[in-house]
Formats: sequence, C-alpha cells, structure tokens
Amino acid sequence: LLFSGCNGSKDNTEDTPITQGMMELDLSQYGLNLTMQVPDSTVGTLEVTAQSYGDVEIRVGAFFQVKIAPGGDLALRKSDLESDLLFKTTILKEGTNLIIFKSDLPDGSKSYHHFYIIVNAGGSNYEVRDIEDSGESFSEAVVNKMFEAAKTLKQKAKTI
Repeated sequence: LLFSGCNGSKDNTEDTPITQGMMELDLSQYGLNLTMQVPDSTVGTLEVTAQSYGDVEIRVGAFFQVKIAPGGDLALRKSDLESDLLFKTTILKEGTNLIIFKSDLPDGSKSYHHFYIIVNAGGSNYEVRDIEDSGESFSEAVVNKMFEAAKTLKQKAKTI
C-alpha cells in the first residue's frame, strides 16, 4: 500500500535509502532538526528559505517547491478546500494523514495539483505541502514526486 509507512501517529525515524537523483537535505540550519530527501543539483539550484513565522520553503528548479511547517490539521485543510469559492476541488488520494488533490477553475481553463501530508518526526507533527502560491501549475506526476520526498522527512540523526 502506498501510504502504509507514514501515518500521523507513527514517528518517522526509519533510515530511508537515498533515491537516485535525490540528496538528503539537513534542515537544522533553518531551525528544524530534520532531514528530507530533495532533488539533487541535476534538477536545478537548491534554494531554502526559513520564514520568520517558522515555515521552511524548499525549491529545486521550477518543479520541486515544498513548504514544511510545525503542526498540521488535515480536517481543517479539507474544510478549507470544501469552502473554497474560486476552485472546484477533487481529492485524488486520501489517507489518515494526507490528501493529494486537484483544484480546477470553474470554467475548466486551468487545473492545479497539490498535496498535503502530516509527518511525525522526532515526536512532533509537521505539515508538508507544495507551495501553492508559487505561480507554477504542477502536474499530478510532479506532485506525486514532491509527495514521495515529503514522506522522507525525519528527525536528524544524532551525531556522537
């Protein structure tokens, strides 16, 4: 099952092999004692920004744009989607701690794919999602790649 290793109650501390074309990014210098796999330099230039309100944004090229924030509330996220007055939202995949969805303009002229997942790392929950206000229109395949990377978020290993 695609989503079996990452539910909201299980701490994500497993050693995950680095996927080809990816590298492990240490987020400690941005205020999070975490690591996550992100595309390597063959995809584009890595840009990491720590926001003043605690979020960290990670961009690699035009098609990897992810935001990590402490906490997360899937029910609230789904409620926001349901009450959106501009976009018609279709949930494509859903689990206890995640959704992958498509938002369409009412006239059908544009579709946007997104993901939202809550990952438990180091005993704390973090929401990981695509950066929706980036101006990019991500395909479902691109969103799935960002989602797979988000599942690798884990507490940074302690050094001896």
